[in-house]
Amino acid sequence: MSSITADVSTLRDLRSFAKKLQTNLPKGAVVALVGPLGAGKTTLVQEVARLIGILSPVQSPTYTLLKTYRDEEGAVRLNHVDAYRANDEDAHHVLEECFSCPEALCMVEWADRIANAIPDSAVWVRIEPTKKDQRIATIFSGRPS
Repeated sequence: MSSITADVSTLRDLRSFAKKLQTNLPKGAVVALVGPLGAGKTTLVQEVARLIGILSPVQSPTYTLLKTYRDEEGAVRLNHVDAYRANDEDAHHVLEECFSCPEALCMVEWADRIANAIPDSAVWVRIEPTKKDQRIATIFSGRPS
């Protein structure tokens, strides 16, 4: 996926960005999300989940590390990982569980904390606050520096 940068300062902006992201992802893609606390990582996951047909509320799995979401037919469509509290062993275990559903999208918040466990094929998304109430999101390939 080519590099895309967008202003995501409003929910409408974030929804548009989520649609661009989601429509360009192959089945089973890993999306590695980075950005400071409150940047909008979970909100982006919620918007992508909505676009792929997840009807249940999506919340960050901060304490459980992994939350799996199914569509109306019961198929796993999204694995949502929060690596904020993960160590390397946790990360490998949780990501192995994600990859056991090769058709499901895997979105990893705080992916920079477990960058060595993230596959090379991952699509990285950085969300950065730039000024008060403004955010920029960038899709890029390769691990962040």
